[in-house]
Amino acid sequence: MEFVNPITLRLGAYKNKLGLLAVGGVTMMFSELFQNIDLPILICKNDTELSVCYGNPSVAHLLSKSEEDLLGHPLQSLLRLPHGDYQNIQELLHQEGAALEVQSSILKSSIGRVPLHLSANQFSFQGETYLKLCLDRRSNHPPSEVNSQTLILASHVAHEAPNAHESIERMLGVLGKSLKLQRLSVFEAEDFETLCMSYEWCSSEVKPHYTFWHDIPRKQLYALLMETELPEETHGVFAAGDERVIAASQSKSILSVPILFGQEAMGYLIAEDGNGMRHFTNDDSWLMEESSRLLASFIKRREQDRSLQYHLDVLNTVTNHVDGMICVHDPESREILFANRAFSELLCVPLKELRGEDSEHLMRELGKEYSKLTSEEKSLRWEFFNPRTGKWYLAKRTKIKWIDGREAQVDRMVDITEQKEHANALEHIASTDRMTGTYNREWAYRLIERLLHKVTAESPASVVFVDLDNLKCVNDSFGHSEGDRMILQTVCMIQSCIRKTDVICRWGGDEFVVIIMANEYESNRIMESVQDQVKAYNATADSPSRVSFSYGVAEIHPGTTQSVEGLIAEADQKMYDNKMQRSCNKN
Repeated sequence: MEFVNPITLRLGAYKNKLGLLAVGGVTMMFSELFQNIDLPILICKNDTELSVCYGNPSVAHLLSKSEEDLLGHPLQSLLRLPHGDYQNIQELLHQEGAALEVQSSILKSSIGRVPLHLSANQFSFQGETYLKLCLDRRSNHPPSEVNSQTLILASHVAHEAPNAHESIERMLGVLGKSLKLQRLSVFEAEDFETLCMSYEWCSSEVKPHYTFWHDIPRKQLYALLMETELPEETHGVFAAGDERVIAASQSKSILSVPILFGQEAMGYLIAEDGNGMRHFTNDDSWLMEESSRLLASFIKRREQDRSLQYHLDVLNTVTNHVDGMICVHDPESREILFANRAFSELLCVPLKELRGEDSEHLMRELGKEYSKLTSEEKSLRWEFFNPRTGKWYLAKRTKIKWIDGREAQVDRMVDITEQKEHANALEHIASTDRMTGTYNREWAYRLIERLLHKVTAESPASVVFVDLDNLKCVNDSFGHSEGDRMILQTVCMIQSCIRKTDVICRWGGDEFVVIIMANEYESNRIMESVQDQVKAYNATADSPSRVSFSYGVAEIHPGTTQSVEGLIAEADQKMYDNKMQRSCNKN
């Protein structure tokens, strides 16, 4: 056997559990089934008075009683149902397997009747017949076409707003005008005891006067709204907070509905009309209750927005006073979630315009195509030069969990211009021959080693080994200063003939290596032009010695197993052969 609408639970699924709980009584069994169900539920025995044997927390809250106080009371004395509805429920017990659904109400002191949708059915357990009664506070009265359209319009204008705060204000405006109210207010819970007026819509003929209402005791809220003293014994009833409240005095009428987000009571949505004779209809109540559910979601989103903004403000305060540029972006959409002031200054984009921007095209200015870190990658580093600032930066990308819970990537950039200049200066010192200003032997070795892997048929390169002739004789005959002059003059003439892409390096005392980005034939032609300059210089120079050198060229062949040592040895041998041939020609 199973329960029927509005809650469907199959007893078969609880067979084992029910068997164990039978020892402790049916009350424990009903508690296991209905304790955590939001809908108010009563279980009654099949006797003449329909005595209550169980009520879940929701129905206890609705009736303003404890769960223990519900037990044993006759159903009619507890709910004070209309006589016809009570008779229908009694008759249900004589119709096995049948169910009953009626629009009804229960009577509550000082408030009057609270409309309900009643659903009832009977079931048997351990040979006894019981009645299950569901009290749905939401009326099944179908809404009017006008109110349905109003709710759609209110939802639309709210979702079109730029933020949750504006959404709430726009929604109140639509509702206030549709219901022809004087005032529509939102009172939010500050704590368990007090409320504050957080929003207020007023018609054109009414001036706002609740703006500064704070610390309002819940029990006095309706008395303050009605602008009259209510009997002391009614305060607790009016402040129940979980049900619709309709009240009227000579000065005004009010309709109040709770704002609930799940089980969380967030406050009240309260409509006011200056005509104390106005009767709020079921249609009015439906529109207010449906709107309060929409309102609860916007209040929750507003709190999330405020929390997010608070964290962003903290981030701004901290990151705007630290060295370095920071940018957080969504790896999937590439949307920029956060950037500090230094980052906006680097890109010359106002800070407020960066958030939400696509970071892909901005990354190109940071010397990197946009990329998402893979699951294996923990971080990514790169250096880039920004021509706008004329500075070098070191960037590092890492994964983080963003403040809204999503996965994100953060780029941190620091200015390394000084370190770069210092490193370049050290590198220059380490790679330069002090006397000639050319690269030294170690640097020549590195350059040739790099070329071995880069040379192609379309981009050839050659190594030229240069040896000055008779430098020892010049030093012995005219002194080292004359020998140094000879070295510097040779370097100067070689530099004047080679191109910007070519490099001259001092290999030893009177030995040089010239790296020319050309094949062997072109390299020989360049070196012959240097020899022509040497002849012209010697013909006019007023010096005791003559500049003279020999050279040999070794071309780097792509795809071979050549080594640096092999290339130098080949060029050195050709240089020696060249020197011997010139010596023989002189003789």
